[in-house]
Amino acid sequence: MPAMPVYGGGFAAAEAEVLLCFGEVGTRDYDIHSVRDAITEVRTGIEIASSPFAGINMHGPAVTVSDYGNNKGLVLGPRIDGWRGADLVALPVEFRIDGAFVGAATMETMLDGPFGSALFLIDILRTRGIAIPPGTWVSAGAITGVHEIRPGQRAEALFDGKIRVSCTITG
Repeated sequence: MPAMPVYGGGFAAAEAEVLLCFGEVGTRDYDIHSVRDAITEVRTGIEIASSPFAGINMHGPAVTVSDYGNNKGLVLGPRIDGWRGADLVALPVEFRIDGAFVGAATMETMLDGPFGSALFLIDILRTRGIAIPPGTWVSAGAITGVHEIRPGQRAEALFDGKIRVSCTITG
């Protein structure tokens, strides 16, 4: 179980995520179905969000964006086997902090699910002239929400009732 550092005295949260690893993106045009061709691996995971500014989430999205999206790190969990043919949008996910249930959801509420996130990222980075190097991991969106967490606590996500990923939080 990895130990993930956060900014002591600042803001910290953990989020259940599907993580995507990009392969060669090239210059090809993609749609919501073909964007899977740009992905080499899909894993379960946890994104750690942390900022030295404790009030970051009370001031709107521009403040969060100005702090690198509040991202502090990713916990790469187990692979999702058969992801190319799986309905990831319907995959049930539960989240716990110190064993206490704090949220459950699927990606049905996320616009176009994880592959919509990949498509958006490719499009926005191309517009800005930024390439995505092969091997780049991205998190595709908080599935069960943004769950505040403190140093000393443990975060755990359960995907499809059987794929578990967890970490402890350090200050």
